[in-house]
Amino acid sequence: MDQHERFWRGRSALAEGDAGASRPFAIVAAATGAGASSGAADAAVAPAPRPALGPEGGPGLAVPLALDASRLAEAPPKLWPALARAASATGCALVLSPDQLLARAELFRAARVATFLSVGPDSQATPGAARAAGGLLMRLASRGGAPAVLDGGALPGWVEACRALSGYQAPAAVSIPPGRRPPWRAIGEARAAGLAAVAFEEGEGAAREPIAARVGRAAQAASAGGGVACLLGADEPPDGAELATLLAAGARTVVTPGPVEAALRHGGAFEGDWKALADALAHAVSTVWDDARRVARGAGCADPRDLGRDNLRALTYDAAALSGARLSGFDERLPWWVH
Repeated sequence: MDQHERFWRGRSALAEGDAGASRPFAIVAAATGAGASSGAADAAVAPAPRPALGPEGGPGLAVPLALDASRLAEAPPKLWPALARAASATGCALVLSPDQLLARAELFRAARVATFLSVGPDSQATPGAARAAGGLLMRLASRGGAPAVLDGGALPGWVEACRALSGYQAPAAVSIPPGRRPPWRAIGEARAAGLAAVAFEEGEGAAREPIAARVGRAAQAASAGGGVACLLGADEPPDGAELATLLAAGARTVVTPGPVEAALRHGGAFEGDWKALADALAHAVSTVWDDARRVARGAGCADPRDLGRDNLRALTYDAAALSGARLSGFDERLPWWVH
């Protein structure tokens, strides 16, 4: 059973006997007395929404997932109310292209769905779309590889221009594919122009980076990013343990097209009751979040968003080398990560 299928069936990854055998990270308690208050009572309380981009704001999310539908060129009409219903029920966000958002702004507004507008070389923002979005996700490259800016020094001006389209109401995050990170100096200048977060994508095909590399990017952002928050990408639907790992690495929100693609795989359901499809998607997302909460409670945190890098242990030398996480059994970072 592949990851899409397990996600769609709403199966807990923690219930499978060999689920942790190949994981590169473990989530552990940060200290001897950690977690004194995270008991059964905490487990019964649903965590409150938090800003998707951290202290800089953004839409409030109860589940720190942004389901990316912006890649879809065409989709069944019933997909959109299904996504709106599922996102509203779980408290996660949707990432949409300008055309997708403008065509269905009333639907998403009525469902009270948090939305991010995907902006890039293949999806130019318009004032109407930017003002309708809760946040801007500015992609530094299209899926075909076309760059949004030719030089890192142009990043601050691009951030300023996109935020101006929203009337300076929507916070902005820059989504960075592998190999295209601008200099930290440019990111710092973009922060002065209103950049709230950087998002590190997983990448596709031969450019795909493992989770350990994205954890390492988050560590670099924390130490040199000038105070910007971090988002991390995952192309496959993350399971609860992976989501907890990315949050422990420093991600405020995990951006993923995987749940949307899993819904499309079950497109036959669009011919029937779209509400049933929406409820199945909501159940799958809730299972991931419940698993993440179980992982966090095992490490002494009532909420996975309270996990930090002290809760993270690399289970292999390679994972520790790429991520900067402490190596299990050694409990220290490898020398080149120590400043």
